Amino acid sequence: MEKQITIPTGNPDAMAWAESFVAHKESNQWELDDIESGLMVGWFANYWAAVNDPLQEEISRAKYEVIGWTYAYACVCMDKGRDIRKIEVPEIKEEYEKDFR
Repeated sequence: MEKQITIPTGNPDAMAWAESFVAHKESNQWELDDIESGLMVGWFANYWAAVNDPLQEEISRAKYEVIGWTYAYACVCMDKGRDIRKIEVPEIKEEYEKDFR
């Protein structure tokens, strides 16, 4: 029976992933022929997810910040009698930068 695998989930350090793989290989007494492409794809896909998931969280947070700000800006424009559909993107960008710099 194969021993349970321990992967360094959430750790973007490639060396930690390599060491974890070697430890798992040795604890299960794998031979070189036991290591096939499907296994490696799964292992490195998990590594890739560990590296990129933190970035996705930041992207998502920033996206909602921009959407929220744009919605609020549109409401203010409507309150002032301005049609947001007629405002050019550079003007909106300039207002956004004033608020977030």
